[in-house]
Amino acid sequence: MSEELAKAAAAPRSAPPGGRRAAAPRSSAVTITPVFRLVFFSVLGLTVASLVTTVWLVIAVHNPNDQAKSLVENLLTIAKLGVGAIFGLLGGKAVK
Repeated sequence: MSEELAKAAAAPRSAPPGGRRAAAPRSSAVTITPVFRLVFFSVLGLTVASLVTTVWLVIAVHNPNDQAKSLVENLLTIAKLGVGAIFGLLGGKAVK
C-alpha cells in the first residue's frame, strides 16, 4: 500500500479533464491610481510637517507653557495617526 502511494506521489500529473491546464499565476504588479497617489502624498506631507513642527517647537521653546505642551502632544498624535494611515494605505494596496 505504501509503495502505491509513493508511486502515485512521484508520478507526473496529467492535465485535468477537458484538456485545460491551470491558468498562469497573475503578476504581482500593483497599479497606483492618481487618487491614491494624492491621498498618500497628502498624508505623508501632513505627517512630516507635524513632525518637523514638533521638533522645531521642542528646540525653540525653552520654557514651554501649558499651551505649548498641549500643542506638541497634539502634533505628535497627528504624526502617529499619519504613520498609521500610511501603513494602512500601503497594506491595503498590497492586499489587492
